Amino acid sequence: MNNKMKVQFLIVTACICYHVSSFAQNTFPQSGNVGIGTTVPETKLHVFQSAKVGVNEGDYTSLSKFAASCGTSNALSNNMFLFRDSPGDDWWSIRLLDGIGIDVSFQTPALSKTWWMRDPYDDIQAWGTASSTYLSINRGNIGVGTIDTKGYKLAVAGNMIAESVKVKLRSNWPDYVFEPSHPMLSLGELNEFIKKNKHLPEIPSAKEIERNGIDLGETNAMLLKKIEELTLYLIQKDKELESAYGRIQDHEDRLNKMEMRLSETVKSTERLSHL
Repeated sequence: MNNKMKVQFLIVTACICYHVSSFAQNTFPQSGNVGIGTTVPETKLHVFQSAKVGVNEGDYTSLSKFAASCGTSNALSNNMFLFRDSPGDDWWSIRLLDGIGIDVSFQTPALSKTWWMRDPYDDIQAWGTASSTYLSINRGNIGVGTIDTKGYKLAVAGNMIAESVKVKLRSNWPDYVFEPSHPMLSLGELNEFIKKNKHLPEIPSAKEIERNGIDLGETNAMLLKKIEELTLYLIQKDKELESAYGRIQDHEDRLNKMEMRLSETVKSTERLSHL
């Protein structure tokens, strides 16, 4: 083969290789696992991020990014991060966050759109966008607008509305107020207590409410107790008024009789004076 033929052969071979490579796709055997960042893949696709997360609060590293065009000028991406919620160098302070980015915006954990966050150490899951938390599950407790439920089964950071709320009390409903053995302060003692404390007995003060809030079930039960005690006070006063009215009526009858006798005495005296 002369030099001219060799050159022609090389040109044809190069063109064929270029044509094949321009349409080639990555292919893998049907058996076996693929590893990216690891030489010992454990599943069909095993991706390992060797870059460590920093030790400061807010440090993060990107685990994955899937993106596609969603129009003529925008691309939407699904990003997954590991980030620290407090200083540390172990998994105790790590959270996993899956969020959405748009073009080059919202590409960090703190700015991600409609994110889903999981905290494996504190057993917390939360959903939100950017710095706002919409919903959380904190060790079985549900938070609306907050992650910190403060130990309550349901914590709402803000106003709420419901068509019906049923509170099932563990304590007794205060029907015991009507038992004869139920102790009650006299109205004089109650007056002295109010003057001194500026609130009713067993009712929390304004400072206590500000500090501890209101337990709806217990508060309603206590208010009913005070209404029932007030009813007993009114019944007692009504009996006293009835008794006083009876005595007044008796006095009036006696006065009327005395007036009649006096009138008769005056008339008798007048007749005797004319004799």
